Amino acid sequence: MLETLTISAFTTLSGVQLEPFPLSFECFGKPLGEAPLILVNHALTANSTLTGQNGWWNEIVGPDRAVDTNRASVLCFNIPGNGYDNFFFDDAIQLTSTDVALIFLEGLRQLKISTVDLFIGGSVGGGVAWSMLTQSKVEFKHFVPIATDWKSTDWIIAHCHIQERLLQENSDWGLKLARQLAMLSYRSPQSFDSRFQRERKSAKYAVESWLDYHGDALSDRFHAKAYRHLNQILRQINAVGEGETFEEKVQSLNTYFHVVTITSDLLFIPAEDEKTVEKLKQIGKKVDHFKIFSDHGHDAFLIEHQQVSAIIKGVCNQISGLIPGT
Repeated sequence: MLETLTISAFTTLSGVQLEPFPLSFECFGKPLGEAPLILVNHALTANSTLTGQNGWWNEIVGPDRAVDTNRASVLCFNIPGNGYDNFFFDDAIQLTSTDVALIFLEGLRQLKISTVDLFIGGSVGGGVAWSMLTQSKVEFKHFVPIATDWKSTDWIIAHCHIQERLLQENSDWGLKLARQLAMLSYRSPQSFDSRFQRERKSAKYAVESWLDYHGDALSDRFHAKAYRHLNQILRQINAVGEGETFEEKVQSLNTYFHVVTITSDLLFIPAEDEKTVEKLKQIGKKVDHFKIFSDHGHDAFLIEHQQVSAIIKGVCNQISGLIPGT
């Protein structure tokens, strides 16, 4: 069930003071405070409904799943302005991933949560999660960033820049075309080739029909204003402030990092994860590096359910209260 907190006083990192706005969220499994807490940050066009009817991660979250709602309390916030709760920010308001991180941390404060046993974030949700770690005194015991990183590369910024130009049209056409462009970074050439094989459907190639379908599908369920807002958050992922280093920001954390890379990811490319893992090792952090082997590209974390489940189950087996038989 969708629940709502009110963020009554918030100033963005750029100095804009916002009027009070809602922060919506959903809880699954055990009541908060009665079991180990798993916090999940959703991806770009997803939402707080992790499981159940219309759940976008039903294969991972639920009774006896990798994120086991029989054993854990599971919490997911909506990125404010994503429209899932019918709230949108004006176009003039542009939040960064760190702004969203600070809003989520205020949500945790209002819910009286100071410890998170397992924190999972995929794609842009993982970028927000990295900023939550570096901006907070909340204890995040285990962190599983999937298909993400602590900063947006120039490659990501370039993709977002072109989508922004399309979204400035404020039309269904602009939204549909921006989504089609995004799909080229969410999948891989190998994924396209194995699926479509240059097949034609009438006057179109099958891949063209597929792209048109995804553009149409997003416009049916998503507002252009929300997509533009989220695209800017993806563009501005950065868990490290000006004049700081990544090593300085994570040095004091007692978090166990479980970095998950998708081998064919064209958005958050594997080479950047390699650098992040190496930095964590150099400063003595506990870190595992898992790889999802897939031709599906960035979206593999939404497709390769068995591999994702195996990784998350392995992490849960290190957490008291989530270990089978306890």
